[in-house]
Amino acid sequence: MSGLVIGVIYALMAVSITFVHGMMKVVNWSMGEYYMMGGYIQYLLITMLIGPSLWFLGIPIAFAIIFVLGVVIQRYMLHPMFVGESERMDEYATIVTITLMILFRNLAIILGGPYQYSVPDYFPPTDLGPLPISGNRFMALIGTALILGILYYVMKKTWPGRALLGMSQNRIGIQTAGINVRRLDEVAFGIGVGLAAAAGALLAPVFLVWAESGSVPTMKGRSKTKWTCEASALCFFPASFRANG
Repeated sequence: MSGLVIGVIYALMAVSITFVHGMMKVVNWSMGEYYMMGGYIQYLLITMLIGPSLWFLGIPIAFAIIFVLGVVIQRYMLHPMFVGESERMDEYATIVTITLMILFRNLAIILGGPYQYSVPDYFPPTDLGPLPISGNRFMALIGTALILGILYYVMKKTWPGRALLGMSQNRIGIQTAGINVRRLDEVAFGIGVGLAAAAGALLAPVFLVWAESGSVPTMKGRSKTKWTCEASALCFFPASFRANG
């Protein structure tokens, strides 16, 4: 069970990375820092504003805050690489996102110090039949399934989601249909970094919140959500063996 939960957690973090890459063909090297900021937002909300009993409100709040930040970053820092014929799009995106990674991480160190912060438990330890499970990881499992379900519905059943899928397949084609690709880029980047922040907020009590808590590996491969989820599910097996060994 522990391995299954870890696999689902990996899926949420990895989907945020592959979502941006799939829609914009950009590898965002600063994605871990948005995860880190989501954890800090959740910590501040729980300890100063909403309290531990309303922890679930921090997840959409963290998503919304980082979504807006992502839209601003895409509009003023990443959009220039789509203007005209750019032969160095990958290099441009790499320089910008690595610069943002260094900036956000050092700002976290300046503002939060070198300390590690713990978030109060979301839920007490529980049992699923004969299987004991951490309450925090159980909530992470439920929250991740809910977030991925909402994402699937938005992408498959709504007009903006279908437009994003069309952009991922043929940017020029949807432009000829009169769709504003620039706005879709902003939405896509905002959703991607927002998902990372939601993961950081959801997992804040599972892992400590600190400046380098977002140092997660970038899963690179097929730029489709379903492949990412399948790859993450494979983490179930080694994690289960380690838990039982």
